[in-house]
Amino acid sequence: MPDRPETRDATSGDPDLTAVGLLIAGPFCLIVGLVLLGWNLLFFSGARTVEGEVINLIQSSSGSDGDISYKPEIRYTVPGGETFTRTTTWATNPPAYRVGDKLQVLYDPDEPGTMVPDDFMGKWMMSLIFLAAGNIFTIFGLVRARKADTAAAGSSGQG
Repeated sequence: MPDRPETRDATSGDPDLTAVGLLIAGPFCLIVGLVLLGWNLLFFSGARTVEGEVINLIQSSSGSDGDISYKPEIRYTVPGGETFTRTTTWATNPPAYRVGDKLQVLYDPDEPGTMVPDDFMGKWMMSLIFLAAGNIFTIFGLVRARKADTAAAGSSGQG
């Protein structure tokens, strides 16, 4: 019984590096997404809510194309009177908020300087991006590997 090639290019017999790369990146992104999701759930389980205010929009340049995104800088005061000013880890274009906007902020009572806006973007976006990318990379990697295997099996049967 002939050995079945694994993700091999039909013309050269070399591994399909795109499939291999996708099959490495996909599970990696899935793991990162799951870790972020777990961290979020743990953080939210003990977080407290206070009102914050957007006091500034910080410009952030992304990539070589020079696109500008905006990170909201948020000020909030926790019970006891301590005031913190933090920016989000994400940036958007157009800005998600305007200066002066009021919003609910989740903070860690043990480390009140750690905060997340209490909205969909703040709570779930990074986890969902990694989970979606991981699924897409894995699916495309599996499809590409399957096509490479099928093509290699077809070409090795000819002669």
